Amino acid sequence: MVSMHEHLGPRIPGSTSVAPPRRVRPTPVEVYIEPTNRCNEFCLTCPRTFFQREPEADLTYERFLRILDQFPGVERVVLHGVGEPLLARDLPGMVAEANGRGARVLFNTNALALHRRLAEQLVQAGLDELRVSMDAADRETYRAIRGVDGYAKAIRRTQEFCAYRRERGLDRPRVSMFFMAMRENLSQLPAVIEKAGAIGVDCVVLQRLVYFDAGLAIAEQSVMGEEAEELFDRCEQSARAAGVELLGSGRKDPHQSLQPIDSRRPWSGCSRPWRSTYVTANGNVLPCCIAPFATQDYGGIILGNVFEQPVSEIWGGAEYESFRRAHASEEPPEACRGCGTRWMY
Repeated sequence: MVSMHEHLGPRIPGSTSVAPPRRVRPTPVEVYIEPTNRCNEFCLTCPRTFFQREPEADLTYERFLRILDQFPGVERVVLHGVGEPLLARDLPGMVAEANGRGARVLFNTNALALHRRLAEQLVQAGLDELRVSMDAADRETYRAIRGVDGYAKAIRRTQEFCAYRRERGLDRPRVSMFFMAMRENLSQLPAVIEKAGAIGVDCVVLQRLVYFDAGLAIAEQSVMGEEAEELFDRCEQSARAAGVELLGSGRKDPHQSLQPIDSRRPWSGCSRPWRSTYVTANGNVLPCCIAPFATQDYGGIILGNVFEQPVSEIWGGAEYESFRRAHASEEPPEACRGCGTRWMY
């Protein structure tokens, strides 16, 4: 039997190699906790727009504490999932609680609900990073991708947040813009970078498209593995001129982040099964926040429920160990097969 403390990387039938050992702590050092699975957008790159993965739910502060208490020593708490975290009533309290336990706290948002009072509460709560999803440089493209006419409001709210932080003389929360690259919008990346610099954003991060064969999340939209030297040269010039940092997933340079580490085993560089987990607003434990976007078998990625069983038992249990063994093999879980690596940092 494989110990919960160490994955021994057993030889898989048909495999020519043995995966290297990886240490597994009693509980993960990183957790994604979904404050709500409700959303105020209808993105054509999000499975929530097309499928009901779980019943609609918001985490109460009390249930959030029940989850967080099960992650002693957690170092990084990411408060998002399949939903818009700003819609969660108790979000500032969640940020403050996780921050008070010494964790780095951040989340992605579309910023539409980021009014002044909420911005003040999040800053006071000790938020480390605010990540604004911005996949377009104009109203029409934004609406085509995200399903609502929200471009102007999202930009205004982000600008107001940056101005408030500047008024207070603070360098935290760090404000980033996350741009999901696809054929529909890649040419607009230089303009997004310029706008980010103009409104006070610190960093623009290029994200890869995860496709699940619906809406715009289809293989034909993916730019993974393609060369675009001229475009990325322009992006780097725009970033220097705008005074913003430009990164790709995994803190790599943007162009490099779109190149698979190993085209034969693109999932192989991922260490999340050994260090990180994701808890939905209903308490279900999933292997990562990418998995809901990359699977047709949602039930197959549910590894337990924190309101029915302690996290330590789920994390060290048979289902998680089976998932890790499969991930280390030549035949990974279905949700991992088309995944790249270093999606986030």
